[in-house]
Amino acid sequence: MRWKYSIFVFTLLIYSTIISCGGGGGCAKKPDDLPGRRFPDFKKTASDGVEYSAKELSDGAAVASFLVSWCLTCGHELVALQEIKDELGDDAPQIIIFTFEDPANLRELMDSLEVDLPVIRADSSVFANLQIDAIPTRILLENRHEVLRITGAPNFEEAKFRSMLRKNLGLPAEPVDSA
Repeated sequence: MRWKYSIFVFTLLIYSTIISCGGGGGCAKKPDDLPGRRFPDFKKTASDGVEYSAKELSDGAAVASFLVSWCLTCGHELVALQEIKDELGDDAPQIIIFTFEDPANLRELMDSLEVDLPVIRADSSVFANLQIDAIPTRILLENRHEVLRITGAPNFEEAKFRSMLRKNLGLPAEPVDSA
């Protein structure tokens, strides 16, 4: 009789845990596992001589891209970022490239592709906090919180990224032809 009571209590415990945790995935999630991960604090001088901090990523939409000079596909990413900047013109958000190496290492590649964007040398904690596990990685931020992430270049989600960026800037999803 006692074992029946133990089974009943154990079963009740399991069901109450499932119900209180929403049915799956576990109850406790670290903030880093949740959508909308917050961009970590930083304050660095970029390759353009301007000092940037998390504040520049805190007001509306922004784009953070994580690259390295020896990445074969990062050239595609650099071109895509410059296209975004050129396409949006005055409406372009802050676009910052982060690398864990000396930004001068990217300069030759950027110059050859005619890319003019700030590059910041970030310590490994920025990469770790954002769980950057592939290069290139591009993150769309809204008020310093992650909205969308794409990895690799060229990327099949490029159109989705640009559409979401335009939406967050309050622009039409697709550019309007002026012709």
